[in-house]
Amino acid sequence: MFSIFRNRFGVPGVIAVIALVFAMIGGAYAASGSLTAKQKKEVKAIAKSFQGTGPTGANGKDGTNGANGTNGANGKNGTNGIGVTGAPIAAGASEPCGEAGGVAYTSASGTENVCNGEEGSPWTAGGTLPLGQTETGAWAFLSDGDGVGFTRVQVSFAIPLATEIPVANAHFINTAGEEVLFDLSTVPSTACLGNAAAPTATPGNLCIYTGSLSGATGTGGANGGIKKAGGSGSSGGASTAGSILILGVSGTPGQGNGTWAVTAPSS
Repeated sequence: MFSIFRNRFGVPGVIAVIALVFAMIGGAYAASGSLTAKQKKEVKAIAKSFQGTGPTGANGKDGTNGANGTNGANGKNGTNGIGVTGAPIAAGASEPCGEAGGVAYTSASGTENVCNGEEGSPWTAGGTLPLGQTETGAWAFLSDGDGVGFTRVQVSFAIPLATEIPVANAHFINTAGEEVLFDLSTVPSTACLGNAAAPTATPGNLCIYTGSLSGATGTGGANGGIKKAGGSGSSGGASTAGSILILGVSGTPGQGNGTWAVTAPSS
């Protein structure tokens, strides 16, 4: 019942009621000289219902932080990535490379087709050595020494020339780096500035270099020692296909080898 009063009338109203009750009880006490058992019980009930109705206390202090937790277990290793692999694409297939063919490279990001390029020509129209360009090759011979005379060594051009090399532009260079004439005299060369290991020729010239030579003598082109391939016996120089190097041999076994270089005219 007292809780109903407190809720309806608030604390001040309840206090007023209590005062009234005590006034009545006090009147009764004054008349009889003592409280009845029922009155004592009611007073105790009223006092008990209002215990702890003081103001709200302040918030308590925050508690201390708890201890750190233990580390979690290590995660599992990931799987290895996919490496790049290549598979040939057959020529003749309509897709993706057609007649060229190629290679299909596959990785984790997908597949990339790499097609072969078309075969190109390194030379100008007509298939001849371009102006100012040089080609090189090697020569060698071996004689059994069964007589005195001449031996002929082929110097064949892998790429034909557009024009022939005249006799004055065909040169034989000995192991000393000098040009040998038909009469076996030697002169410094102005057209052949390389050697057997690195043959060169100025534009419009054929230079035949000697690496080694024994049992034979070389002759130069100025007097016919270097002949046109496919030409007559007296046609010196070089044809568009190559030349013939003529060497004089003795009656003893002979051998020789070297390299050559020919450069197409620059214009």
